[in-house]
Amino acid sequence: MKNILFGVCCLFLSCSEGFLDAKPDKALVVPATLQDYRALLDDSEQQISQTPGLTELSTDDLYCIDGFWDTGNLTRGNAYVWKADIYAGEDAFMGGDWTKMYAQVLRMNVVLEGLNDIERNDRNGALYDELKGESLFFRAWHFFALLQSFSLPYDPATANQDLGIILKLSADINEKTNRADVETSYQRVLADLTAAVELLPQQTAYVSRPNLAAAYALLARVYLSRFDYENAGKFANLALEQQDDLMDFNMLDLNGRFPDPFTDDNPEMMLYSMPILFSSAFFREGYVADELYADYRESDLRKPMFFSEDGEGHARIKATYYASDVFPMTGLTTPELYLIKAECLVREGQTDAGLNVLDDLLRTRWDTEADYSPTTASDDEEALRIVLTERRKELVFKGLRWYDLRRLNKDPRFAKTLTRTYNGETYTLAPDSKRYAFPIPNTEWMANPGIQQNER
Repeated sequence: MKNILFGVCCLFLSCSEGFLDAKPDKALVVPATLQDYRALLDDSEQQISQTPGLTELSTDDLYCIDGFWDTGNLTRGNAYVWKADIYAGEDAFMGGDWTKMYAQVLRMNVVLEGLNDIERNDRNGALYDELKGESLFFRAWHFFALLQSFSLPYDPATANQDLGIILKLSADINEKTNRADVETSYQRVLADLTAAVELLPQQTAYVSRPNLAAAYALLARVYLSRFDYENAGKFANLALEQQDDLMDFNMLDLNGRFPDPFTDDNPEMMLYSMPILFSSAFFREGYVADELYADYRESDLRKPMFFSEDGEGHARIKATYYASDVFPMTGLTTPELYLIKAECLVREGQTDAGLNVLDDLLRTRWDTEADYSPTTASDDEEALRIVLTERRKELVFKGLRWYDLRRLNKDPRFAKTLTRTYNGETYTLAPDSKRYAFPIPNTEWMANPGIQQNER
């Protein structure tokens, strides 16, 4: 794809120490050894696990004051109020999510094709498998993120007709590929993850590298978005069998930050990731949605740990699993798996079991000086509402709210019309709006006329 050429050049121009630093003319070199590919996958400057950023501006968890978006590029503010043309002709800026995700897909394809030219043997087998498994995992990771950004929400009745994403499976940047349908796109994600499960180790040296638990966790997330609660619950269980640790919030400094996932021990972290930061100021200065903040009870330690009040009853983000700042951490964590497991059990009629799983999580968030009462519900629907409410509260600023809005809008019981007032004008996003799929950047479909643009 022509418009990712610049991103690809940058990808090969700024990798970590090793062969890339020793060969400055990257247009003339090709990685050739397993160590070369290890360096390519470990390049921290490229944020290989990074997730889309526009989705973080478009949810209902955070809002800003009038005038906040009036300076700088227009794309951010347009995404915030769900305008039809979010890019507004800003060719230099548009498409960061699309371009960066596909640049990482290309990186995975480079590694996968390169591994085909290296003989796997008893001496290199462990590293070979790990590199292949990581590449398959991250290709699935980025394909899934692209689906959540640039395709309509999964609907089993229309998935074979709805426009999915471009399934770029080759490192050939000149290859022309059209959009697959949503179902085919999902099947590729599942196929890559299924293959990765057979290759990834149980433990990795860094939280930026996926392990077996992370692959199971992503499978659970993907199946949940497809309303396949049997498989979502199955893979949540498998992930928790590998890693089920939870932090006791009573042991945290409520005036501080969460443990740094790289220098300290955050036992809940399965895979570290962060979004593309279109506006760091939005997360530092934005206000938490009043109705979300009001849902936290006084004995819930997430309230003082996650948020700080401004003295006028409004809350701002105080700490996230990003640790060093208040930006979202969009990777994989054990609490997400507890909540997937709880939701799937309740949806499958095992309400008591599902609420027990929820209690296992909530007890670690509850002030020990206050009595914790086990969760009860009058019926299955109330139990499901409780689980979904706790899911939003627990996973706030972990990159999942946009995903949840998309899937829950398919159920009239949980569908929600989003409303914002900005600069005196009211904007809405209906549950069935086609604006839940961002437009493909103009530079992409103009260079490749066969690619269909999303209707907005």
